[in-house]
Parts: sequence; structure tokens; C-alpha cells
Amino acid sequence: MLTKEGQPVAGLAEAAGSQTGPPSWTTYLATSDIDQGLSRIEAEGGAVLQPAGDGWEARTALARDASGAVFELWQSGDRPGMALWEEFGALMWSENFTPDVEQAKQFYAAVFGLRYADPFPWHFGDPATAMGTYTMFATTGDGVDQSNAVGSLGQLDPHDPVGQPHWMPCFATSDVTTTSETAEHLGGRVLSGPYDTRSKPSPMPCASRRLPSGSGSA
Repeated sequence: MLTKEGQPVAGLAEAAGSQTGPPSWTTYLATSDIDQGLSRIEAEGGAVLQPAGDGWEARTALARDASGAVFELWQSGDRPGMALWEEFGALMWSENFTPDVEQAKQFYAAVFGLRYADPFPWHFGDPATAMGTYTMFATTGDGVDQSNAVGSLGQLDPHDPVGQPHWMPCFATSDVTTTSETAEHLGGRVLSGPYDTRSKPSPMPCASRRLPSGSGSA
């Protein structure tokens, strides 16, 4: 378990022998009833890759959404999940990149009750480079804006190094440039950026990095 100021913020695990592909981060989505959630996933065109099991003080399951992005479900037991949010070194945002944003919106609305803001062009600071739409989502509040949005759905870039639908976690930092340089010094690699992206807040400095193990984050 990874902690910040004594509070859990993420986890690391050695890949099982049956797992294929490069190392990666996994986004966990909370649910109050994991069995019902798995049923909804299959009903909405997704797939259950690993059935619900007990562990790490919670019930978890591995699934794939209707577009192909893999994620896990988390039903809290003794541990509610991460204890820090939007602080340096902790998760602040999670992005789903998909070839079909509308399909993904329908899937996550039906399974998790996500609500969405109006989409806007997805680009890296220059509107002329727009690659599709970017839609923020929330689980609380009457509307969806920068005050309550916790993640987004974006158009998958055909040149994305991951090459397939995926979730990508974004970790908070007070200085994207310095953090990117530190990541490279420790054996990681900057894949893109730093750049300003219209997200939370707007604009937001961001960089994509590949860790020494090969997993990507922003």
C-alpha cells in the first residue's frame, strides 16, 4: 500500500502470472453492492474478468466496460478506499479514453449513475488540434462542473501510446515540470507535455509519464 502522511492513497502489486500486457494502473470505482454492479455491467455490454472476492479489507472485482477499458469495482469493508484526494502525491482525477464516448457515457450512467457536463473540444492548448470531445462526470450534486467533477471521458487518440481504451489516473502536484523531471531522473519517461488542458481547474498543467515499470499516469 502507498501512503501519504500516513493515509492510503494507492497500491502496488506484482502482476500475476496470468496477466498479459504492460504494467498499468487500475482505476477502482466504488459500489455499495458489488454483485448488483457486476450484473449491470454484463447487462450493459461489459464483461466480468474476475468475480468478486474478499481482500485488502474490501470486496473487489475486475471488469471491462462496453468500450473495452478495464477497471475494478470496490465495495468498502473495513477500508473505505483512498483517504487523501487532490493533495500533492494523491489522486485528483481519473480519465477514461475510449473510441466511443457516447457508448461509454451510457454504460457508466447505467452501471454507476454517473452524470455528465456538456462536452467540449479535447485539445492540448490549441483548439486547432482538437481530437474529439471531453466530458467531465460527477456522482454528487445537482449539476456537473469543476466544483464536483471527479473524472472525465475523452476521445481516444489514435496515436495514444497505450493503443486501446483505458482509464488513466492523474496525480496532484504543485509543479508539473519539476515532477516530470523528477520522474525522468528516477527512470520514468515523459510521453507528452507539460501542457495546459481544459479540465479541473481550467486550464490545468498536465503531463503524461511512464514509470520505470512501464505503467502510465498523468
